[in-house]
Amino acid sequence: MTPWNPENADPNQGVGARHHILPKFLIENFADRGRVWVRQRSASVAPGLRTPKDLAVKDFYTFVHVNGHADGRLEQQLSQIESRAAASLKRITDPSEWGRPFTYLEYGDIVMLVACQRVRGMRERRKIELLTDATTRIMAVPQPAPGRKLTPAQRATRNELRDLVIIPTPEAHLGQLLPLTKATAKHLALRPLTVVELTAGAFLTCDEPVTLLFPDDWRPTPMLPPRQRVRSRRRDGVRVPRTRSEIIHVQNTQGGLEEAAEIVMPIGPRTALVFGAINGTEPTHERLDEQESLHAAAELNALLRGQAHFFALCRPDDRDLLDDELPAIGPLLRIGGVTPDQARVAASATPYLKPMLHRHRKP
Repeated sequence: MTPWNPENADPNQGVGARHHILPKFLIENFADRGRVWVRQRSASVAPGLRTPKDLAVKDFYTFVHVNGHADGRLEQQLSQIESRAAASLKRITDPSEWGRPFTYLEYGDIVMLVACQRVRGMRERRKIELLTDATTRIMAVPQPAPGRKLTPAQRATRNELRDLVIIPTPEAHLGQLLPLTKATAKHLALRPLTVVELTAGAFLTCDEPVTLLFPDDWRPTPMLPPRQRVRSRRRDGVRVPRTRSEIIHVQNTQGGLEEAAEIVMPIGPRTALVFGAINGTEPTHERLDEQESLHAAAELNALLRGQAHFFALCRPDDRDLLDDELPAIGPLLRIGGVTPDQARVAASATPYLKPMLHRHRKP
């Protein structure tokens, strides 16, 4: 079989199709007779049974190529990552293979899947949209120097921007998806991988299934000071002008990979992948007892319900896990060193959930 090559792939394949943000094979792991129990954030959509097809989004990974035509090769590349990982997960979760060390290829396939899942969803696209909004406002309306006011032109621009939300095209996210995946995979490769199985309780999952677990004493890094000033002084008889450097600090409100004690992603109602401490040593497989299972399921499910951006799902028999509405989404970013006008959109609770989608037109 000839390996898939993006240079020779058909760019029209996948254009206009429905794309799964959570891979279809993972949704099917939670399905009973082809359906899962789903709760969406939209209050107008009642929780109920859905098929994997119902959870796909048309053209989510379609981008506009340099020639102006829609291109579906990114979705094809994601499908390659998913198919390799699905085969590896099937092998390492087989009861007859329990306790067997992972091969390098299996470990690599799973690392790429989890890394890709961390950055491919709607939350990541919204964060990039919010960063674009903040960057535009910072460039258009800079902070005035101490003791000075905005110029009339800057004030006019600031007032105009108060009525606008700046949103980039989907390519701002799609162009970074694979580089972000590789950077995340490089970090995950430093951590040992364990397949954890429950003996009681059950996991749910969502469209943002990669969950970071932090130590009990973990706190977000304090925001950096907004600016540093250097006073003018004479050097060799010449007065050096006063200069100042502005520091703009952006934080992910979910915390960073480096700070996480463990990184977890459920792959079935009773199975999850756990990446342990950096450079640590953990067993490849672990089966939890009843008490440990119930505690682990409750802890992870609470985090998944909170970080679900668009939907959460579970097996139909476990629908009680989604009896309550999903918690409200707070700010996705923290931004320091900027004025309230500059951070008005980016540092506040996201005004809407659905990010920009590509809508191609037939030539």
